[in-house]
Amino acid sequence: MFSMSHKRNRSVVVILLIICLCLTGIPGQQSRAASVKELDPPFETAMTNVGNYILSVDTNPDYSSIWNIIGLVRSGRIISQEYKDTFYENTVRYLQDNNWQITRAKYSEYSKLILGMTAIGKDATNISGHNLLEYLSDFNKVKLQGFNGPIWALIALKSHPSYTIPQVSGVGEQTTEEGLITYLLSKQLTEPGKEGWTLAGSTPDTDITGMTIQALSPYYGKRDDVTAAVDKALEWLSSAQNEHGGYSTLNGDGSVETSESDDQVIVALSSIGLDCQTDQRFIKGDGSWVMSRLFEYYSSVGTDKGGFLHVLPGADNNGGGAAGSVDGMATEQGMYALASYHRLQKGQTALYDMSDIEVSPGESVEPSKPDEPDATTRKQENTTKSSSTTTQAKKTATKKRVKAVYLDYRQISLQKGKTRTLKATISPSNASNKKVKWTSSNKKVATVTQKGKVKGIKAGTATITATARDGSKKKATCKVIVTNLTSGNKTSTTEVGRSNTSGSYSNQSSSSQGNSSSSYYYPGGNSGQTSGSSSTATKDSTTATTEAGAWTYDGETYKADSGDTNGETEDTLDEEDYDGEMDEDEEDVEDLSEEDFEEDDSEDTIHLPAWLAIILGLSSSGLMAASFRVPWKTLRKHLLTFMASRSKK
Repeated sequence: MFSMSHKRNRSVVVILLIICLCLTGIPGQQSRAASVKELDPPFETAMTNVGNYILSVDTNPDYSSIWNIIGLVRSGRIISQEYKDTFYENTVRYLQDNNWQITRAKYSEYSKLILGMTAIGKDATNISGHNLLEYLSDFNKVKLQGFNGPIWALIALKSHPSYTIPQVSGVGEQTTEEGLITYLLSKQLTEPGKEGWTLAGSTPDTDITGMTIQALSPYYGKRDDVTAAVDKALEWLSSAQNEHGGYSTLNGDGSVETSESDDQVIVALSSIGLDCQTDQRFIKGDGSWVMSRLFEYYSSVGTDKGGFLHVLPGADNNGGGAAGSVDGMATEQGMYALASYHRLQKGQTALYDMSDIEVSPGESVEPSKPDEPDATTRKQENTTKSSSTTTQAKKTATKKRVKAVYLDYRQISLQKGKTRTLKATISPSNASNKKVKWTSSNKKVATVTQKGKVKGIKAGTATITATARDGSKKKATCKVIVTNLTSGNKTSTTEVGRSNTSGSYSNQSSSSQGNSSSSYYYPGGNSGQTSGSSSTATKDSTTATTEAGAWTYDGETYKADSGDTNGETEDTLDEEDYDGEMDEDEEDVEDLSEEDFEEDDSEDTIHLPAWLAIILGLSSSGLMAASFRVPWKTLRKHLLTFMASRSKK
C-alpha cells in the first residue's frame, strides 16, 4: 500500500510540474525573453538596410572603400563582380600612382589593404606582382605608429592560412607571428580589474581592448597565456559597459559614448565565440545589451535609412561626426560589426578569418591616364581662333581635378606645447593643383600652419582639416587630442580603429550632409578617428572615411603607446622625411591672412611692439633674439602687417 501510494503521489507531482511548465514556459527561455531587449528593426532587416545604404553612396568603390567591401562581403551579401572589379582596379591604380608607398609611418594601412584584397578573393602576396605582406616585415616600422600597428599586422597575417610574413634582409627587427603575439601580451595593463589595453597611460580603452582581442582571437582557447589575458580583459569590458549596454571611447575621462566603441566590442566577442545576447556578463540593467544599444544609433528614416550615427542627438562630440547625424565611419564599422555577429549566429568563421575564401593572384591594371578632352574642347582646338583662345582650351583640356585628399594620420595625440607635422597626399598624383589649405576647428586647443605643422595649445580636442585649393572642395581631417601628460616627452600619432586603420581622407565636398570629412578606420579602424564619414566612400551624398574600429578604425580617440621603448616615436618624422613634398602644399604669401599666421603664433612669447620686434629680429644675433623669445614667424607677421599698412597709405 505504501509503495502504491508513493508512486501515485509521485505521478501527481510530475503532472503538476508539466501543467506549470505549460502555463509559464521553460524557465530558461522565459528568463532570456524577459531580460534581453528585442532589436528594432529585426537584425537581418537592419543588416540589409545598412548594406543598401552603403551601396547607394559608394557607387565607385576605391581605396577609401576597403571597410565597406569587408563589411558587405563578410555579411554574406551577394555583390556584383563588377563592383569588386571596380574596387580592385581603382585601388591598384591608387597604389601605382603612389609607387606602392602609401604611408611612411602608419603601416596598418598595408594591413587594412591585405584584408580588403583578401575579402574579394585576391591573394595579398601577389597583387600585380607585389607581396603586400612584405611591407609588414620590418617590425620597427610596424610599431612606428604605436600599438595599433602590431594589432592590425597580426589580424592581417591570420586573415588567411596561406599568408606568411616573408624574411627580408636588412630590416632592423624581423616581424614574426610569435613576436606579434608576445608584443601584444606584453602591453596588457596589470592593475587588477583594469587589465585591458590602451595606446597610452594606465587607463584601458574600449576600442583598443576590443581590437587586441580580435587580433588574439585565433589563439583563444588554444594557448594558455592568450586565454588568460583575454579572460582578464573580458572582465574589464564587462565592468566598463554602461547601464544602457554601450561603451565610451577614451576621451579624457572616457565619458563620450560612441557607436564605434560598441562595434569593436561586438566584433571582439563574436571573434572568440561569445554571444553578446546570451552572455550575462554583457547584459545590463533592464536587459540592455551592446547590440540593442548599437541599434539606438541606427537611422531608419529618409535617405539616411541604414546609416549609423557616431554619437546620439544631444551627446557630447569627441571630434568625430556631428551628434545625431549619420556618419560614414560609424556606418562602415556598424556594417562589419553586424557582419561579425551574423557570422557567429550562422556558425561561420570569424570576421577576419577568411579561410573560407579562395584567393588567386591579382592581375595587373593599366596605369591612370590624363583626362581626355571633351568634344567641345577638341572642337575649340581645331578652329582658327586666336592663339590665346587655343592655348586656354589646351589648358582646360589638360587640367586634372583633385579626386581625394588623404592625411597620413586620422588622429594624433600631442602634449601641450609639442608639435607634429601632418602630410597631405593628393589623388590623382597628376592633379593640376596639389595645394591644400590647412585649418583648425579650435585654435585655442591646437593650431596648424600652412605646412601642416600642428601645435598643442591646451588640453582638449580639435579637428585639423586639409582642403584642396583647386575648387573641388575635397578634404581630409585629423582629430587632435591635446593632453597635459608628460609620458616620456613623446609626441604620439595613432590611427583609430574606427581603428582600423587608415589615413584620413574624404572624397566628398564640404556640402555633404553636414558631416565633417574624415577618414574611412581604423581602425582602425579606423578606428581610425577622422572625423566624419565612412569608408562608405562618400561619393555623392555622404562624407567618406576609413579605418575601423576604434573611433574611431580602419582600421583605423586614441593616444600613442607611451610604453614603446624602441625610440621610434612620431617626433622623428620631420619635414625632411617627406623629401621636400611639403613645398607643394605651401600657399603663396598673398594667400595668407593674419588668421593663418596666428595659428602658429602661440608660444609663450614676450609681445613687443611691431617696430621693436622688427629691429630686434633684424639686428640681433640668433642667441640674442632667442633671449627675447621673438620667433621668426612672429617677425614675419609683423613685417607683412607693417608692409601692408604702408602700402595702403
